[in-house]
Amino acid sequence: CACKVLGPPKDDKLNASSYTSDIFSLVGTVFLWLFWPSFVAGALPSGPGQTTALINTVLALLASSVVTFAVTPMIENGKLTTVPIQNATLAGGVSIGATANLVGPDRKSTR
Repeated sequence: CACKVLGPPKDDKLNASSYTSDIFSLVGTVFLWLFWPSFVAGALPSGPGQTTALINTVLALLASSVVTFAVTPMIENGKLTTVPIQNATLAGGVSIGATANLVGPDRKSTR
């Protein structure tokens, strides 16, 4: 592993977060919540496929965020930090992106 070869970082304080950077990154997370569904569905023709993509994207964002809110305190010794929530929001949106319009709520293919 490269981390063993390189060793520990010499100046770790540059990698620490600050209150200001956490606030700005949470604002970015809100923008992801607001605009990611339209980004995923925007290239699709209007109709049921686009609606399905919007619904599936919101459900993916919601599921990844809710699970992160539930699991993070168990892993982080009772603390809820901002970084896992931001990562989960991004992961939920990206993971559904390519297939958001393929399966509808009734588990039937929309194609």
